[in-house]
Formats: sequence, C-alpha cells, structure tokens
Amino acid sequence: MKKGRRPNREQRQPKWSEDKKIYAGFAAALFVLVLASVSSYWTTIRVIDNANWAIHSHEIVREINDLSFRLFVAESGQRNALITGTAGNTSQYQQAMETIRRDLKQLRKLTERDLVQGRRVDQLDLLLAKRLALVKEWGSLQRAKGFDAAMDVIMRDEGKKISDDISSVVQAIEKDERDILRKRSETSEAGARTVTFVISFGYLLIFILFVVAAYMIQSDVGEKNRMEEMLRQSQREVSTLLDSLPAYVFFKDSKSVYMTANKKFSDAVGFSKREIVRKTDYDFYSRDKAIKLRGDDARVLMTGEPLYVGEETLVESGRSVTVATRKVPLKNERGSVVGLIGVGFDITEIKQGQKALRESEERFRNVFTQSPIGIQIYDLEGRLIEMNDSCMQILGVNSQEEAKKFKLFEEPLMSEETRERIENHETVRFEAQFNFADIREKVFMETNRSGNCYLDCVVSPLGEEDDGDRRRLVLMQDVTERRVAEERIRLSLKEKEVLLKEVHHRVKNNLQIISSLLNLQSKYIKDSQALEMFKESRNRIRSMTLIHEKLYRSKDLANLDVAEYIQNLSSNLFRSYNSGRVSLKTQVDDILLGIDTAIPCGLIINELVSNSLKHAFPEKQGEIFVDLHRDDGRFTLIVRDNGVGFPENVDFRNTDSLGLQLVCTLTDQLDGAIELNRTGGTEFKITFGEIKYKERA
Repeated sequence: MKKGRRPNREQRQPKWSEDKKIYAGFAAALFVLVLASVSSYWTTIRVIDNANWAIHSHEIVREINDLSFRLFVAESGQRNALITGTAGNTSQYQQAMETIRRDLKQLRKLTERDLVQGRRVDQLDLLLAKRLALVKEWGSLQRAKGFDAAMDVIMRDEGKKISDDISSVVQAIEKDERDILRKRSETSEAGARTVTFVISFGYLLIFILFVVAAYMIQSDVGEKNRMEEMLRQSQREVSTLLDSLPAYVFFKDSKSVYMTANKKFSDAVGFSKREIVRKTDYDFYSRDKAIKLRGDDARVLMTGEPLYVGEETLVESGRSVTVATRKVPLKNERGSVVGLIGVGFDITEIKQGQKALRESEERFRNVFTQSPIGIQIYDLEGRLIEMNDSCMQILGVNSQEEAKKFKLFEEPLMSEETRERIENHETVRFEAQFNFADIREKVFMETNRSGNCYLDCVVSPLGEEDDGDRRRLVLMQDVTERRVAEERIRLSLKEKEVLLKEVHHRVKNNLQIISSLLNLQSKYIKDSQALEMFKESRNRIRSMTLIHEKLYRSKDLANLDVAEYIQNLSSNLFRSYNSGRVSLKTQVDDILLGIDTAIPCGLIINELVSNSLKHAFPEKQGEIFVDLHRDDGRFTLIVRDNGVGFPENVDFRNTDSLGLQLVCTLTDQLDGAIELNRTGGTEFKITFGEIKYKERA
C-alpha cells in the first residue's frame, strides 16, 4: 500500500472482535457507574463533613451566646445581691459562675483546632476572670463597708471597659463562626448539587453507553454479516482464481493434511475438491512417495523456508506431464508456521524446448566443426571470437591466435560500402582477393600458403536487434581453384566464340558463293520454269545466309534477333520478285530464337511470302502481313495477304508445290501445327515451340 493512501472499508480489518466490543461497552458503563458512585460517596462525605462543621460552628455560637447570657445572669445576680443584700441572689451568682466555667471549658474544647479562636477564648477567659474578680470585689466591698460604698463603686462603672472588651471578643468569635457556618453551608449546598448532578449525569451517561453499545452490537452484527458475505465472495473469487491458474496448487496445515486445492490438482490426483479436504498424501500416492512428500513438508514446516522439491512425471489426459513443485511456508500474523502452500508448474514444453535446444546446439556444433566451409564468429567490434578447423586450413594457420591477425573487416579485403552494409546489420556477400605474401608481410601472420587467394564470404548478423550480445557470422569458402578454372573456361569460351564466328562467316560465304553460282547459271537458262526454280533455290539459300550473317555479327552466338531478321528477309524477297506496289507490314515481338529454330522459321517465312508475291497479286498491288509473337511459351507465326485467295480445290498439305511441302515438313520439324484461312485473302497460321539442343537426335 502506498504511503498516504487510506484503505477503504472493505480493505480495513476490524481491530476488535464483536465480543470484545460488547465487553468493552459494558466495561465502560461499569466504569462510569463506579466513577459516579465514588464521586457521589466522596461528595456525600464532604457534605457530611461540612454538616458536622456547621453543627460545630452552631455549638460554638450557642456556647458564646450561653456564655454571654451566663455572664449577664452572674452580673445581675451580684447586683441584686448588692442592692437587696439577700443571700439568695448570691446563690444565683454562684450557679452562673459555675455555668460560665463549664461553658468556657466547652468553648475551649470546641476551638482547640482553631488557633485564632483559641487565642480569642484565652483572651475571653482572661477578661471574664477580670470581670468576675471585679464583681467579687463589689461583693466584698458591700460586706465590708456597706451598701453605699458598693453602690458608689458600681455607679462609677469601672467594669464597663472590661465588659466592652468581652463583648468585642465574643462578637469576633461569633462573627468568625457565623462566616465559617455560612461558607460550610454554601459548600454543603454545592456538594449536594454536585452529588445530584454526578448521579444524574452518571445514570444518563450509563443510559447513553447502553444505547451506543446496543447500536454498536447491532452494527457489528450487520458488519459481521457483510464481512461474512465478503469473505464468502472472496473465497469464491480465490477459488475461481486458483482454478484458472495453469499450475497445480494445494494447501496443507501444520500436520500435512490437505485443506484445499485447485481443480487442476484435484483432477491430477483423481478426487474432487471437496474430497481432497482432510486427506493426506497416503490417500493419493504410494507409501514410498507419500513418505518422501511428507518429509519435504516437515522440512518446510520446521525451517520456515521455501523448498524446491524437484521434478516428477504425471499422466494427465493420457499424456505424460513433467511437473516442478515448490513448497512455501504459510505463516500467521505472529510469524508462526501454520501450514504450507504447494505450487506445481507444467514444464513439459520447457523440458522439450531445452532438449530441442541441446539438439540444435549439438547439430550446430557438428556443422561448425565438420563443415568444409570456413566459419568464423566476430563481435560487433570486428574481433574474432571463434573459428572452425576448415577456416584455419583456408588461411593456412595452426591456431586462432594467428588467425586473429587476419583483418577481414579492413581494406583492401572489404570495401567501405560493404562495411557500411554490415554495420547496418544486413546480410552481405562479397569476394575478398589477396596475396598471402602481402598478408604475411603486413600483419606477420604465419601461414603455410602462398600466392593469390580468392575467398567467397557471406557476413550475416547473429541475434536480435535489441540483444546486447549480438555477433556476426562469417561463412568463408576458398574459391581460388574455381576462379582459376573459370578463367580457363572463359579463355576457352573466348576461343570457341572466335571459332564459331569464323564458322558462321565461312558458312555465310559458302552460301553466298552458291547463291552467286545459281545466279550466274540462271543467265544461261532459257526455260522460264527452270529459271523460276533457280530463283526459288537462290532465295532459300539467301534466307539461310542471312541467319549466319546475323549470328556472325551478333555478340550472342546462341540466339538470333527475329524482328530484324524477318524485316531483312522480306525486303530481299520483295526485291527478288519485283513486287511493284505490294507493301509489307510486320508485327514481331522482341524475340530471340536459337539457330535450330530460326532456320526452319526463316525458311517457312521465305516460302509463304514468296508464294504470296508469286500468286496473290496479279495486278502487283496489295499488302502482305507477317506477325510473330510469343504466347505461354510457344510461338505463333501468321503470314497473311489480301490477294486473290488460295484456291478452294487445292489441299496445301497434298500438293505438288515444293514450297508448301517444305512448309509442312518444317512445321512438323518444329513440332508445330499449321492452319489455313481463305477468308479475305490467304492466311497461314503456324504455332510451334523452340527446339532445344538436347532434344536433337
């Protein structure tokens, strides 16, 4: 999970279980109840304590008031006794004095914890003693000197200052106690209100907590149901995911008992996914194999480390499958191993690929070592990496170290253009020519060969374009002997070509001599029919003479340019027969024919054109068409005129005409077919093929 990204609610795991939340809610309510009880108890104690202090202050005030009253009673009784001289009043005084002493003692006891009030009580005790001493002095004076003397003293009011002081002290004590009483009363009231508030707030808070706890319980129940549904959905998704994996997956607990597995594994062991649960390896495999598998499980469970358990062969759907299995420990949140996960991969194709790769490498190595062609492998920098024995034999070296001195990728062995094509990762074929003496002198390569050498080299890249370990493969073949033989053959062919041209030249000259002899002889012939026969023979010889003349002048002694030949042949015939206004039209494709085909074809054209010139145009006016073209490897020759036409009662295949007989014979020689069309003149259509030299008998 990325930092700062808050997981959604489905991804968050609950920190507390449902029971813990319920217990926590009730514990919080109990804690609040105890806190309210403790607070109430403590506040009540404070209220009681304040109430006791208030009672204490009331007692002090009451004692002060009683003391003041007793003092007044004592003084009144003494004065009455002085005025009346009655002993009963003296007893009242005595009782008041006893009460004052008792009240003063009680007051001292009540104020013993208050130092200020204690000092005031001491001061009051002293003032009371003085006042009572003065009263006593009045009585003694009355008994000793009489009523008048005592009244005279009383009237002087000598004890007024003491009485005022006593009143001041009593008022101070009473004022402080009343202030304390007021504060304690206020504190008691505040404590009572606090107790009421704490109890009320505590019960309200308890009620709220119970409501919240009930809501949380209800929410937790809903959340639990939702989480359970999500868990079931997650289990279904995980099961679907495991079933879709192309691997054998299974889960075991800490006792090597199967908990679950995917469909591929269950199909392999022959059980359903439900039947696999709570089973062990003894239920699926032989005893020896089960012991071995459980031993592997024990190693994983004890060490807590993944383990590759090797390869095994299974039979799945009637075919043998090689499976490689890896077992991984399954740990809980505390890091304790609670089981293991096994994953088996079908590596049948990988094993087959490895086998094919080994076989391919072995074949390549055999080809590399046993090939009669020199094989070299270079890096992209042009450094030799490896070469076979044939290459060392070609270079005449005994080690690769010596062969590395042979710089194939440098001039003059390789041109700049060839090097650029190689650097562009093209497959290039070139010929390297060099002299071993020069190589030995320039690079000091120890070679046992000498003289000129011709190498036919092919350089091709090895590896893909994005491969960082690309190489260059060089195939090297010594063609020195072949080049020497080719040179000899070339010279021999040159000689034969000169000889053939001389033969054609002499044949042409001989045919011209024959033609000239026939021409001279024809001047002495008076018979027109015999003269015509001489002319025809001379034209036939002339057609063959033209062929040998064209071959003699041509650079290609094997083939004849038919278009030019037909044009020259037809022109000669037109001159020979004094054609008048008869015109010639030719349409001939660019066709080259061998001499074995050209001579029959030329004689056929000679006969058909001659026949048209002699018989088709009595008025010496018309057109002759010659058409020759190639169609699917065969040739079509058409000789047509727009003259008087071929007689209907004459069969050109069975005629006494030597020319037409010669046409039919030559057509058969060319393995052709001839057709005659008499519509609109005369048209001969001949289809034939080219005669190959090897087909000749």
